[in-house]
Amino acid sequence: MDWKKIIKMETEKSVITTFYNSNGRPYPYVILPFESRITQKFRDAVIEGLSFMLKKELKKANVILAIEAKGFFPATLIAQKFKKDLVVVRKRDYKIASQLKINQEKAYGEGTLYCVGLKKTDKILIIEDMISSGGTLINIIKKLKDYKIIGVASVYERGEGVEIIEKKTGIKPKTLVRLEIVKDKPYVSKFYQ
Repeated sequence: MDWKKIIKMETEKSVITTFYNSNGRPYPYVILPFESRITQKFRDAVIEGLSFMLKKELKKANVILAIEAKGFFPATLIAQKFKKDLVVVRKRDYKIASQLKINQEKAYGEGTLYCVGLKKTDKILIIEDMISSGGTLINIIKKLKDYKIIGVASVYERGEGVEIIEKKTGIKPKTLVRLEIVKDKPYVSKFYQ
C-alpha cells in the first residue's frame, strides 16, 4: 500500500472533539494519529511522504526544528532518517539569557514557546504536524528572521494557515495532506503533488 493510502486511511479514522477559543467560539479539533496511536505503517508513510516532498530542503538543511508537542514526531522521524541535528521548540522556560522566546498563537489558544540550541550558521528546516491558523509558525519564522530558514513543512494543513503564513512571512510552507471536516468526519481532500 502506498503512503498516500495509508495516511488517508489512518487520518480518516480519527475522532473529532470540540475546543473553545478565548472568545468562547467552538473549534472542531481532530485527534489525529500523532495524538493517539501512531502505527508503524503510519510512521513509515509519513517518512516516505515527507522525504518525497522535502527532497531539495533536506539536501540543504543541517538542522530540523521541531515544535512541541506533536511536531516532535514527524520532525524526529525525518531528522533520524536523514541524520540531521534536531532542535526543539518547547513550552518550558529554561530561564537562560540565550533562549529564544516565541509567542504562540493557535486557533484555540495562546502561550509561550522557548528554543535553545540554534546557531546563526544553521540551515533550518522547520517541520510541524499541523498548520491551522498559522499563528505559531508565523511567530517562529519572525523570531528566526536573522537565521537561515531553508523551508517550512507540515504533515497536515487545515484552514487558511498556509496562505496566511506566506502572506505574513514570504515563506510558503509545504504540506503533505489537506484535512477537511466533512459531515462531522475528518476527510483528506488533497495530497502534495
